[in-house]
Amino acid sequence: MHYKIVPVEDEVHEHKDDFMHSALCRVKDEYEGWLEYKKMYKEHHHDRYRIASKQEFGHLLMAIEDFFHEITKHAPDMEEATEFNKMISGFSMKGVA
Repeated sequence: MHYKIVPVEDEVHEHKDDFMHSALCRVKDEYEGWLEYKKMYKEHHHDRYRIASKQEFGHLLMAIEDFFHEITKHAPDMEEATEFNKMISGFSMKGVA
């Protein structure tokens, strides 16, 4: 049995001190990791990739939540907050089988 190892990147972001940027980079990294494990599971059908995909999806959701928290730190006005809440309440995964 042959397993593919996903490399860990020691990437240093240019805007390392800008947590808003870092939070968004984390969302991107978790998203890409989730997609990579899904791809590997489809290719190899090893349960470890399916499990890793589920874990990465959980990490992705936490990263999104952290990013949204960072947005609130920048004090959106009432109109922006209303738009944000409208987007969140309207989001669903109904189309997902």
